[in-house]
Amino acid sequence: MLDASAPTAVDHIAFYGPIYFRTVDLFFSLFGVSVAAFRAIGLLGVLLCAAAGVCICRALGGGPSRQAWTWLLLLLTPEAGAAASSGRMDSMAVGIEMSGLAILLAGFARQRRPVLYGLGAGTLFAAAALTTPRTFPFLAALVIAGIVEQWRAAPVPRATRRVGLAAVASGGGILLAWTLIRFGGPAGWVRLMATIATHENTDVALLPAAAARDLMFTSWQAIPLVFSVAGALAAAYLMRSRDATPQALAGAFALVATWTTLVLTITLFNYTFIFGVYFVMPLTAVVIALPTPLSALHRRAAAGLALLLCLLFGGVRAAKIVRAAITWDARDPSKLARFVADHVPPGSRVLGPGPDLFLPVERAGSRYYSVPQLSFADWSRWSHPEAQGKAVALPAADFLIWRTRDGDPPRDVACFGLGPVATYHPPPVTLPRLAWILAADPFAGYPETTLYALGHRGGCGL
Repeated sequence: MLDASAPTAVDHIAFYGPIYFRTVDLFFSLFGVSVAAFRAIGLLGVLLCAAAGVCICRALGGGPSRQAWTWLLLLLTPEAGAAASSGRMDSMAVGIEMSGLAILLAGFARQRRPVLYGLGAGTLFAAAALTTPRTFPFLAALVIAGIVEQWRAAPVPRATRRVGLAAVASGGGILLAWTLIRFGGPAGWVRLMATIATHENTDVALLPAAAARDLMFTSWQAIPLVFSVAGALAAAYLMRSRDATPQALAGAFALVATWTTLVLTITLFNYTFIFGVYFVMPLTAVVIALPTPLSALHRRAAAGLALLLCLLFGGVRAAKIVRAAITWDARDPSKLARFVADHVPPGSRVLGPGPDLFLPVERAGSRYYSVPQLSFADWSRWSHPEAQGKAVALPAADFLIWRTRDGDPPRDVACFGLGPVATYHPPPVTLPRLAWILAADPFAGYPETTLYALGHRGGCGL
């Protein structure tokens, strides 16, 4: 989307790590450049989260019924529903870190082959860190939980310590190797992360010049949050005795780690609940998995609560499915891709607004460049702080594709000379009798869009 000359056209892999981007590359190579291939990555991540939750439950002693509840509830959480179709890296990152937690807890609980469990857990923790820095609060929470349990449960069994040390050694070794390959050593990586962490006032909520706090909270997100917070507090109360068995220590460690993840993430990040999957999914999985002692009456109450959660989560999911069904034709990316393919020769260079039209244009065999030429990753502006506020020239292009709702094309595009070619008109509502549910949702489908031929390819002066 960015020309190589744009100041924010930086190496995103150096910041995020290679895991997600290599996965996207693999999926596009295998299945072609499409919305379906992109969204499949989010779905794969959600399935990995649910499978990891089942493994956490098994490691903590949960039987088949508790494992089944874990699988069902995690798949039905609203966070899973949103992440499964987004194509973003979030569900993949959380699935990897939860898988590492499951292996770590299994090593703590079983007290066998500690080095092997530690190596597996550390490898996955490093993979999570090399998927996105948004996993760093979880990794910091693991360290904090280790310190807390070392103090609370002393003496910690020798095998437990060996699992933790092997995890730290393997994870640290992989990250060290990454920094050596990419930066020539850890100092360069630390400088990059420190610069962004101390300057990125859009995302980091604690900075003195941070933007006004915006939680991006919607009412349905309260359901899993209230359940996981209340469940964690109840579990902590029921587990307050200093049970020194390895399985009890593993459960206490998991609860402290996931609770600390929630606190750190909510405290540190702006736009908090866009990224709710990072703190809701791990804590929810642990709360369901913990083998808390319950009487027969309380077990029936817990089963009733689980059923109620299924109904609530299922209701939220059903509402989203209905909304999608109402405008199913308008959401179909193949119609817009066909429009582009009919009017734009393959190999053309196309300007357009933001990322929404990227996949339809690329699927038609052309290259898409965003207007303006600025990365949508806020952190990237700090890679070239001297370029902030400066105008960025647009690359030479053949066409402009522009949404009607965005008004007239910007002046720095108009200097190319615009000749209207065709207009994409979205299909009517698929279920017109239910159209009132949408309440003028501007994101209910691809909007009316006009394709312009550009008069010359020399680029616009500034």
